[in-house]
Amino acid sequence: MTTKNKKVSLSELASIRSGLVLSRKRSQEERGEIYALLTLRSVKEDGELDMSAIDRYVSVGVLPNTYQTSVGDVIVRLTWPYSAVLIDEQKAGMLVSSHFVIIRPDRERLNSGYLHWILNRPAMRRRIYENTSANMMNAVRPQFFSKLNITHLPMAKQVKIAALQSLHRREQILLKRLRAERALLAQRLTENIYNATI
Repeated sequence: MTTKNKKVSLSELASIRSGLVLSRKRSQEERGEIYALLTLRSVKEDGELDMSAIDRYVSVGVLPNTYQTSVGDVIVRLTWPYSAVLIDEQKAGMLVSSHFVIIRPDRERLNSGYLHWILNRPAMRRRIYENTSANMMNAVRPQFFSKLNITHLPMAKQVKIAALQSLHRREQILLKRLRAERALLAQRLTENIYNATI
């Protein structure tokens, strides 16, 4: 006999907070503390982070760590496509603006990779969209995530799902790199043949 996995409020499994309202702490003189700033354009639809699109932010003073990414955090866009990004060592220490919600899982009860997978599923993105506020940007309120119920699997199953998804993401990156290298090779070979005949 199988037992049905229970639904648990995300707020019971993680701390959830909004990012920083940037206008409140921005330095007008370009002097102060400098931070790498996570931007909407740096978060791709597939939940990966484009490090070339990270901005620079100068604040009037030192900002609390609660507004900066930590390893294991899951950062979610509050506007379409509601992509979730999993923070690893290379992505830690970035400033998070109020365009995102910061979810910091309780590591004893919730695997970050599993949460990342849950939040990036098409069914979850539809659910988020259905709960957006009625404005032009279709923004979801950060409080939505506090009330969100997710399936709470045993930790061993969460870890398996996270590992499988990590392998899949690495495979996609390698395939994309291989396609780019093959396209470049085909272009060079074609140019060589063309140049040899003129």
